[in-house]
Amino acid sequence: MKISRVWAVYFSPTGNVKRSDKPDRKKKLSEELSVPLEQWDFTLPDNRKSAKAFEKEDLGVFGTPVYAGRVPNKILPWVQQGFTGDHTPVLPVVVFGNRNFDDALMELKQELEKMDFLQRQVRLWQAAMYFLIRLHQADRMHQIGQKF
Repeated sequence: MKISRVWAVYFSPTGNVKRSDKPDRKKKLSEELSVPLEQWDFTLPDNRKSAKAFEKEDLGVFGTPVYAGRVPNKILPWVQQGFTGDHTPVLPVVVFGNRNFDDALMELKQELEKMDFLQRQVRLWQAAMYFLIRLHQADRMHQIGQKF
């Protein structure tokens, strides 16, 4: 499988999804894959005027917040209709606050799979998630180190 572009796609009404999944991490992922990084913030209604089609060679990193353990019900219809894939590999990401993420990650994954995104490329998914987790851990350790 050849990846030609990494897409950072997110809904971030309070800015936490955008902040927690820092562009630096996605940028590092795109640099590791030696491909360009594109971003699409579909938080504002003006950014949801037309559907977005992703190609087979794209890698999508889709992020949403978690409200009451689910993908927000106000944005779920857009998630269900606003994107199409072409067997496009995807990394679903959910961000939650002081509660459990419950079924939100599974819900986002299933909705993306219905639109022809593939989350079944386990090796690619595991490698990318490992990379993102390691970057997050390094960032957190840096932040903790600065406090002391």
